[in-house]
Amino acid sequence: MTEFENLTDFSGGRDATPPPYDVIVVGAGAAGILAAGRAAELGSKVLLLEKMDRAGRKLLLTGKGRCNITNTAPLDEFLKHIHPNSRFIRHAFSRFFSDDITRLLNENGCLTVIERGGRVFPSSNRSSDVLNSLMQWMTRHPVEIRYRHKVTDLVLQDGRVAGLKIHSTRGHEMIRAKSVILCTGGMAYPATGSNGDGYSLAASAGHTIETPRPALVPLETAGDMAPRLQGLNLKNVRAAVWIHGKKTQDAFGEMLFTEFGISGPIILTLSRLMVDALRNNARVELSIDLKPALDETKLDLRLVRDLTAN
Repeated sequence: MTEFENLTDFSGGRDATPPPYDVIVVGAGAAGILAAGRAAELGSKVLLLEKMDRAGRKLLLTGKGRCNITNTAPLDEFLKHIHPNSRFIRHAFSRFFSDDITRLLNENGCLTVIERGGRVFPSSNRSSDVLNSLMQWMTRHPVEIRYRHKVTDLVLQDGRVAGLKIHSTRGHEMIRAKSVILCTGGMAYPATGSNGDGYSLAASAGHTIETPRPALVPLETAGDMAPRLQGLNLKNVRAAVWIHGKKTQDAFGEMLFTEFGISGPIILTLSRLMVDALRNNARVELSIDLKPALDETKLDLRLVRDLTAN
């Protein structure tokens, strides 16, 4: 006898009663909270499972604890930043977009502000207010939440998901459901629970998994320039990526120097390109234009004027 054999029979022979849940959502981050709340709002009996001891742990760290919720840019601009192909997300964005999440948060006690570049933050500058607002909205609906419940396997029957095997403080358990939604996130921050569990679960159901790689990350640099400039924050600069001596992409905005290299919004934007190039053993360089609005002649006159005046 296996450890699961004495629980629930998915064959329909010994126990043909209807599944206890219409929907099981795996992962209580922002996506899982929204999925569970919406399913319950539409009348489904919903179970939300989270392996950590509370919801939204990674969300609390976003935006340096402020949570950059979304952006006011139009849909077409959003799609330009989704790689390598944005077509798959267009339909979802047409149903629920940036103004919808902002409205949901506002209606549940989290006021928002728009900052430079169209970035939307909670007016309190606290990511916890975003999480509390999402939880308040979800708990208006009958969602059952279980923490410290780790999903170990999907149960497949006749080519579809029929439930889950989980492990908790009570031991092993099997739970049936009509459908399962995986909202486990990526593998960017294991300490928050984001360690890539969902990839193996999706693969077990027949999905093809792209090899995860870093993106939207700070970068390490060679030499001692970055450590010597540690803490220097640059605004309104343009950074350009050069691969094998050819300028490939650039970005305008803010960046900063760290003890190990460079970071900031424009570096995070360019990092995916640089990571992929480095993985292919390409020679990667970054140039920074400190005054992109000035050509060499104007810059020279500015320097002369400032030196003369001082």
